Amino acid sequence: MMQRLPTSAEMALFAAMALFCAAIVSLSPKQDSAIFFAAVPLFFVCALIGLRRNERRAEALEAEAQESEEIG
Repeated sequence: MMQRLPTSAEMALFAAMALFCAAIVSLSPKQDSAIFFAAVPLFFVCALIGLRRNERRAEALEAEAQESEEIG
């Protein structure tokens, strides 16, 4: 379960992006459309972080399976 939690670097990146996007939205005259345009990069970054984490976990499981085949 602990592997599914984001690391501190990932959380720092997400927090920095969230603050930057919130600042842009607060300065925008049309906040409804600004929220949409600010949320898109946040969504993509979070999706890429999740894909990278899933790929690393799959590689680790594959390495364990190869080791167990070599031993057995």
